[in-house]
Amino acid sequence: MKFLVFLFAAFAALVSADGGYPCNNLADWNAKSVFDQYQDLPYMMATGDSTGFKTCLLATNAITTCKRIRNPAGTAMLALQPDGNAVIYAIWYATTCNWGGGCISSIWSSGTYATNARAIWNNNGRFYITTSVYTNGPSVWDAGKTGSIFGTQLCLQNDGNLVLYDTGGTVVWAAGSH
Repeated sequence: MKFLVFLFAAFAALVSADGGYPCNNLADWNAKSVFDQYQDLPYMMATGDSTGFKTCLLATNAITTCKRIRNPAGTAMLALQPDGNAVIYAIWYATTCNWGGGCISSIWSSGTYATNARAIWNNNGRFYITTSVYTNGPSVWDAGKTGSIFGTQLCLQNDGNLVLYDTGGTVVWAAGSH
């Protein structure tokens, strides 16, 4: 019986009121604790660099709905919300927000809400957002710049800027979100 209760609770945790996703859309002034609804990508898909300055989505990988990458400082996160919007949120602290417990504010958005987007891709030297979890799905947003096919990284830096780096470390595209 305990196992059935556990199984039901685990299933209920996966289903939410916003269409069955285990996370909700975020908004400015939400409490920092809502970040816990979003899961970090596994280390093999997104990894920090040796300087501790940025966390990078490795080539041919994607951030799917309710997943995130966080910068090493823990002050910003890139997430794909259930509404299809890719957003960078900054974490800030003030006594006027959540009784000093931390709040979030959006500092960049793809503007792809209500598009049914399902994946943020770093593939073939491109940073783009699709309505499919497959790389060949219809694109709803594209950075418009292309790096080398192998080794391009999409990185969220400690300053909150999202940057697409080519193999040699050359900046291909930047959100300007710092």
